[in-house]
Amino acid sequence: MKTTRLPSIGSILYATDLSENAINALGYAVSLAQGYKAKLTVLYVVPDMWEELAQQAGLNLPGYDGLSEWEELSEGQRSGAEQALKERIAEFCEHVEHCPVESSDVQVKSGRPATAILEQIEEGDYSMVVLGSHGQDMITDLLLGSVASEVVRKSPIPVLLVPLEEDELS
Repeated sequence: MKTTRLPSIGSILYATDLSENAINALGYAVSLAQGYKAKLTVLYVVPDMWEELAQQAGLNLPGYDGLSEWEELSEGQRSGAEQALKERIAEFCEHVEHCPVESSDVQVKSGRPATAILEQIEEGDYSMVVLGSHGQDMITDLLLGSVASEVVRKSPIPVLLVPLEEDELS
């Protein structure tokens, strides 16, 4: 009789947008990390709004990248986001016994969220990704694109999407 080899879950990437549903998804990521004794890395991506607008409009905006004002704004956004993220995680972990998230496991990047998440997957040695899904309708998803949808389509590792809770759908 042939033995089936089960996948090993040693490291989990939890990507968040700091929304309430993302905190709900954090519960799943923490539970999985505890159950599998896996390392849990938390990632938040500060969207580069100019890059996002340019990409959606199909434009190339050369020159703005090198401007010190943009770099300062981006660094300020990143710094503020990192502080907010650490506070939300600490608040969550106050109510969780043996919370597996350390301050050093929290990362903040800037850029297109889906691209940054996929780059993090490629750079790290993750077994799976956990993210919250906003449950956008198909038309919104087609017109605007969805971070979750793009990550699911392009990720080389399993992705767990946590949908909005029932009371949040109405």
